[in-house]
Amino acid sequence: MVKLYVGLVTAVLLSVLAVSWLTGKLVDHLSAPYLDQESAHNLALIQQLGRLAGGGKADVMATASDEPIRLVRARDYPLPPELEQQLARDGAVALADHYGHYLLGRVMSDPNHYVMLRVADQSRAMSTLDMVMTLLFYGAISLLFALWLLPLIVKLSALSTAANQFGRGDLAVRVIPSRWSYVESLELAFNRMAAQIQSLVAENRVLTVGLSHDLRTPLACLRFGIDAAREAATLSDKDAYLDRVENDLVRMEQMISAFLEYAALKRDGGSLKPRIINVDELVTGLVAAAAHLRPDLNICHQQDCPERLQIWGDPLWLERALRNVINNGMRFARAQLLIRVARGADGAVIITIDDDGDGLLNPDVDLFTPFAKLHSKSPAGSSQEVNLGLGLAIAAQVMAWHGGTLGASDSGCLSGACFAFRFPATRQL
Repeated sequence: MVKLYVGLVTAVLLSVLAVSWLTGKLVDHLSAPYLDQESAHNLALIQQLGRLAGGGKADVMATASDEPIRLVRARDYPLPPELEQQLARDGAVALADHYGHYLLGRVMSDPNHYVMLRVADQSRAMSTLDMVMTLLFYGAISLLFALWLLPLIVKLSALSTAANQFGRGDLAVRVIPSRWSYVESLELAFNRMAAQIQSLVAENRVLTVGLSHDLRTPLACLRFGIDAAREAATLSDKDAYLDRVENDLVRMEQMISAFLEYAALKRDGGSLKPRIINVDELVTGLVAAAAHLRPDLNICHQQDCPERLQIWGDPLWLERALRNVINNGMRFARAQLLIRVARGADGAVIITIDDDGDGLLNPDVDLFTPFAKLHSKSPAGSSQEVNLGLGLAIAAQVMAWHGGTLGASDSGCLSGACFAFRFPATRQL
């Protein structure tokens, strides 16, 4: 809003200065002929009166002090040398006292007297013109303000229209910001708010659809297990069915926990607690934890640079993001998982996770979308659907918080996929 305040003050100052200057020029142009004509008339009159007084006709002039024309003694009106020279040259000089403006004229045959002519107050004579100029002044300022406010009104009207459309459900509506707009910050704030709301609604829609779809299978298994347990002939069969029911309940609990965790990402994104993290220690701990989950898998940790690498971030969220991708790699890996740490050419810290699975099954699918689904071929040749859940989506969101990126590609050293975490060099939150 600083631009709006600066624009308002600038518009006021420039309008007043410009209109004042133009009005003054117009008044001078309109009044100059009148004033010149009035001055010439008064000069001719005072010269004629001087000749009359010099011709012995001084009795035609009144001597009262309140009359506009009278004969005065020269000694009562002493003049400096320069004015005496002007009086001798022009026959009259213009003077002023506390009564107003007057002219002194030289008497031709009597140097001891002057002819005095009181002239009308020109400011009163110009009162009508002054009134017109005053109205013109305020009218011009009002017009300039209207022209200045017009773009602002147009922008606010467009913003109001966009807000109404957004409120009616058109979540894709945006305001086109302009660098010359007085409310550019407001337009950008509206667009950011609209984008966040649209993203939140889209994510909630995807989560709702994905969760409802994925809960159907364990619910069906749960119902089948309960029915089978009721009809079991022996206790051992009943216990087996109840164990299956318990496993299905655990799966449902894990899915709901993942859903709640992802839903809380937007809320927790602004409460990060960043600090310096040693990359080797972080990855070593994750490798050790993963080895306990799949003892049959060969998990290798390789660092491609001798230096001690560090990153700046929230250790809790970064550990969760890396663990999600490692668990995803263990899910698809057959016998080997390779975790490499390297320094990029631009100084960025890169952590890659390669597996020896089938690679990217569907390259056109965005793997970081919640509940992204892939299709793969089973050994028998039939097609089967693979649900990625929320792990990769959470990892991508965490990297976005830290100013980094998470990408997926086919592995260059193993047969499967490669996920690369890229942290900017010396990045601080």
